[in-house]
Amino acid sequence: DTAGLALVPNAIYWMGEIYLVKNDQQAAMKRFTQVVDTYPAHQKSADAHYKLGTLHLQLGDKAQARAHLERAALAGGSVAVLAKRYLETHF
Repeated sequence: DTAGLALVPNAIYWMGEIYLVKNDQQAAMKRFTQVVDTYPAHQKSADAHYKLGTLHLQLGDKAQARAHLERAALAGGSVAVLAKRYLETHF
């Protein structure tokens, strides 16, 4: 069922969000990384890049943060606006 498969990256992304709420940054990063690595063309990939960018910055890795935020900024849509604003504010 290809419709069901389309939901998998969405579910993984939201698992990452749940880990963020639980303040488990490492588990959240693992889920967001899984989305960008396994489903790079999925619409949630740009959102996951944005989240990874913010997490990497919180953890002190500015190079990784910038790389992920720049990927999100190229995606277009509302996440691109957020990513560009985050880049302007923090870099």
